[in-house]
Amino acid sequence: MEILKLISIRLSKSSIDKARIIASSVGYYRASEVLRVAIWLGLKCITPGVLHKLLHLQWEEEELGVKYTLEDVLRAAGDKPGA
Repeated sequence: MEILKLISIRLSKSSIDKARIIASSVGYYRASEVLRVAIWLGLKCITPGVLHKLLHLQWEEEELGVKYTLEDVLRAAGDKPGA
């Protein structure tokens, strides 16, 4: 695997803080590694058909304070019945 450096990505402060907390709770991982796994996982779930829906859920959670569970997100991504 060729390692490429990402120049810029927009993340909320809360996302970065959460990645740091997860990494520090394990002890030997960095926030960047947590974010790499999150991106990898997201790319497994995101398709062109659900991108708009997931972006809307993300916006509602970050801007309006709505809380979604993992099950809500997976359902929106089409991994569970009722999508």
